[in-house]
Amino acid sequence: RVRRFRVLAKNDGPARKSLIRFLSPADIEGTGFLVLEAKPGDTEQFLYLPALKRSRRIAAAQKSQSFVNSDFTYEDLERRSVDASRHRVLAEETVGNIPCWVLESIPLETPPSQYGMVRTWAAKEFSVPLRVHYFDKKGEHVKSYEVRSLKQIQGIWTEIEVVMENLKDGHRTVIKTVSVNYNTGLDESAFTVRALEAW
Repeated sequence: RVRRFRVLAKNDGPARKSLIRFLSPADIEGTGFLVLEAKPGDTEQFLYLPALKRSRRIAAAQKSQSFVNSDFTYEDLERRSVDASRHRVLAEETVGNIPCWVLESIPLETPPSQYGMVRTWAAKEFSVPLRVHYFDKKGEHVKSYEVRSLKQIQGIWTEIEVVMENLKDGHRTVIKTVSVNYNTGLDESAFTVRALEAW
């Protein structure tokens, strides 16, 4: 299945805000997802469904659920505080000829996580995760995320194509970026529940 969506995002120091709006096909058109992050680990998420004409807040207990039937969960779409996991550097490796740190992160009990361990290949020079392996509480490798294409746009390293694969059923979600514009001066009013429901 192919879906098209637009993303608005704004960074203000440690705070981040984003709004995803699906444009097609018709069965998902208008569906919106708002993320309000005061800082990593302090995030509110809201999903708007046009059929219901209202939005609902995503509770902590729902974070392990699939986001609009993709291989990403709601937890995958938010940043976890560095202090919410134990970290260690395992090795130095390359991904697509890009030198990376290989990091192991074990989530603490609070806040809860669906994962028992996360292994990340982070580019040394520009701090972008190029590969992530997700393990469940039993230590089984259950999902893999990988950046297939990376490009510098307006001086910012940008993921052009990424894939999340569910290793249990072999299903994959591929996200391809068609166009990007940075530093456009988005207004704060674009990132409110009212704006989310304005469809």
